[in-house]
Amino acid sequence: MYQNNKKNMKVRIFIVTYKDDFPWLKYLLRSLEKYAEGFSGITIVSDYISSEDTIPEDTLNVVKSIPLDVFYVKPPDNTPWLSEEWGPARPGYYWQQWLKLSCFDYCNEDICMQIDSDCILKSKLTPEDLQSKAGKWYWNFRPWSSIPEPRWKLYTDKMIGMETVNQGMMDRTFIFTRDVTKRLLEYCGKQFDLQELTWEYISGNKIKFSEYCMYGSFIELIDKSPAYEVRVFPSAMEYRGIKEQFSVKYWSYGGMTEAIKKEYESYLE
Repeated sequence: MYQNNKKNMKVRIFIVTYKDDFPWLKYLLRSLEKYAEGFSGITIVSDYISSEDTIPEDTLNVVKSIPLDVFYVKPPDNTPWLSEEWGPARPGYYWQQWLKLSCFDYCNEDICMQIDSDCILKSKLTPEDLQSKAGKWYWNFRPWSSIPEPRWKLYTDKMIGMETVNQGMMDRTFIFTRDVTKRLLEYCGKQFDLQELTWEYISGNKIKFSEYCMYGSFIELIDKSPAYEVRVFPSAMEYRGIKEQFSVKYWSYGGMTEAIKKEYESYLE
């Protein structure tokens, strides 16, 4: 039976953000300070072009009990990811996904828990909550056929090099391991005759992808790492109760409303 060494296991919380998400980031960090337990630290990677892109000190200062590292990275100068023909026309959409795939460039741990900056925890969360009794990391799926518009299926199939049946983007927290991430980038690179997938190739060739769908399909169909337990739910509805146990998410591009602020504050009382 596969068993993670829980005693020596170090899991880093990894967050990718940018200026427009800073109001959401503060709520997330407040919730991590209140509810996250057993994690080795938090790493934030944020786009930086000018001083306006610096995360406010009062946002970072809410984290007192967990080690916190912040890295600023200059986003690419070319802007193909803004093209509606390439996909969502939000600034940095694919770039931020690429940064998540690059998480181990910014931390020493071998395990990262990815969480988007427009999420918030609403109850205690530990690494063990994301594992089976055997110590395997859960990765949860639903059939593409259960989704009215499975927009990422075509791109996931191309990146993985085969037809996928399930979509692995069910959660709000996703566990990446260093070794599986490396193998994923090498495998996807081979689809394009590369030693390893790179941002330069993605941007230069306008390749569409979803980081979580790619990773999920890779561990389900290709890598089959013993570190993961694959769970397939009939639809999002059957998984909803589990999904909402620890966290809440509103898409930041929809804007922060007074109703959302009130709800978020209720979790932090």
